[in-house]
Amino acid sequence: ILGGKNRKANSAALKSYYGETEHILRNAEMDNGDAFSSGQPEGRALVFCNTHKFQTHGWNNETKQTPGYVATRGTHEYTHVFHGAYITEPATWLEEGSAEFLAFWLGGEKKYNVMGGFEEQMMLVMSHLQKSRRQHPGVGLADMEDIDRAPTRARPLFHEIGYETGAWATAFAIAQSGLGVQQFYKDFFPKCAPEKEGWRKALPAACKMKNLQEFYFMFEMFLQMDAENHRKLLRGLTSLKA
Repeated sequence: ILGGKNRKANSAALKSYYGETEHILRNAEMDNGDAFSSGQPEGRALVFCNTHKFQTHGWNNETKQTPGYVATRGTHEYTHVFHGAYITEPATWLEEGSAEFLAFWLGGEKKYNVMGGFEEQMMLVMSHLQKSRRQHPGVGLADMEDIDRAPTRARPLFHEIGYETGAWATAFAIAQSGLGVQQFYKDFFPKCAPEKEGWRKALPAACKMKNLQEFYFMFEMFLQMDAENHRKLLRGLTSLKA
């Protein structure tokens, strides 16, 4: 946990974090509240920066944070530490989306997500991503497999596709698998390791589909459904808690 403007002390704490030192130190020195999963897959760590700036009471228009933000952001970033044990190839939307989904899910389970609980948080995200889809037709999940190689038109939509659409793609995948949330994470991600199937084969297999292209097609069909069908999928997940 870093904070304040003592660059020497903060640098010492970050000496093993593979080139991300400057980015994190800049946030610390600017007194920004933030959190990162820092490092390479074989050595990721969870870093909190200026947690006193995280919101703890009520919505804050300046920071865009809510009560429980430390917990939800911590869950998101720690999920990346978990990813690091298995995913070594680019998987931008899968990593960001599944981290975001788990933060919303556990936030609802543990009552630290105050945006109306898991279902309402996910529906709020759906509303935002659908607005983005209307403004940017033809840009979708497949464009965000690797942010470093994403098409130019997709890169400004990193959050909308990687985080928001990715969170819903994770929910969709869990529903298709027939597993509970916890069991899906336990079963699926180890299979993403390159010495196993790799995520591009493991994902459609988990969803009982032929290939990744079929997954993208079926997910797109799901996104075009109405809000009641979206809520129905989420409520189905809540009955699969194991």
